[in-house]
Amino acid sequence: MPPQTLRAFVAVQFSSELRRRLADAIAQLPRFAPDRSVQWVKADNIHLTLKFLGDVPANDVARIGDALTIGVRSIAPFEFTVVGLGCFPDTRRPRVVWAGIEDDGAQKMMTLQSAVEAALNLLGYPPEDRPFSPHITLGRVRRETRPPDAALVGKAVAAQPVSRWGTEKVDAVYLMKSELRPGGSVYTPLHAAKLGDTTR
Repeated sequence: MPPQTLRAFVAVQFSSELRRRLADAIAQLPRFAPDRSVQWVKADNIHLTLKFLGDVPANDVARIGDALTIGVRSIAPFEFTVVGLGCFPDTRRPRVVWAGIEDDGAQKMMTLQSAVEAALNLLGYPPEDRPFSPHITLGRVRRETRPPDAALVGKAVAAQPVSRWGTEKVDAVYLMKSELRPGGSVYTPLHAAKLGDTTR
């Protein structure tokens, strides 16, 4: 029998207050975007992904958790500020709607992500091909959305005022399990690796 697997990723988790503010921002956008053109992220699921692992063996979870703990313990906790909205690849051809990270926090987030990549590369999880760009995914344009409707989504995002959504402290990264259920994705933390933890 093949080994049991689970879908996993590594993320920074947010306070309920920041998730609420970002959910409020999401709630404004469907008024300007074509109906059902975007799959918006539920408030409880808003996070910042550092590394997507895909399907991993269930018996590898402990090793991944230990590697993360060792990999991030030399990085001091830090703060970052969430500011503004944007789209990947751009507002004319949007596929992803995101909230951004202010420069200083973005640089620290990139250092943290590099540490995560290095730690997991030792376990055989190769680094991402694309450079890491710190952002918070708020929605994904549906594949079936027509290009003119997608462009309207980008126009709606570009029209929003630049807002600061809040400042958060990062003191841990989380190994998360992702399960696709009829009501949408459900994320469950499997391991918390604390930053600056020199006790191990």
